[in-house]
Amino acid sequence: MTITYRDASQEDAIALAPHLRAADRLEVMLAAGDVEAALLASVAAPGVSLAAVNERGEVIALFGMSDGPNMGIPWMLASDEVDRHPRHLVAGCRRWVLEMLPHYQLLLNYVHAENTTAIAWLRHIGFTIGALVEDFGVAKAPFYQFYMWNKETNV
Repeated sequence: MTITYRDASQEDAIALAPHLRAADRLEVMLAAGDVEAALLASVAAPGVSLAAVNERGEVIALFGMSDGPNMGIPWMLASDEVDRHPRHLVAGCRRWVLEMLPHYQLLLNYVHAENTTAIAWLRHIGFTIGALVEDFGVAKAPFYQFYMWNKETNV
């Protein structure tokens, strides 16, 4: 099974939105309120956004690094199809995050506290799970901060 990566498009965001895995859908709804709008905004944000595409040409994940003030904002949303490609995606994501890190002092974002799959994934690729924010996003739900420092910047 082959996964290819390419620059993400607005069409990719629209294609993935109805196929998000349940935990990702819930996370986006709690944080932003509208799945398709959040995906479109993520793809359009300054920075890098990529699409992971399976051998059938289906977008199975979108991920990227949005530019924030003095930091990168890593994000990834996926369909259940990613579970068929765990080794390829873990290795690819870990490598990609490490390639992005030198461009930023800090990588920082938030993950829904009940999204245990995403939390395990983030730890596995090298992020630290930080403080719990009890009232994050439009739904004021519990989310953990996750981050990775660029140790080369002496911050």
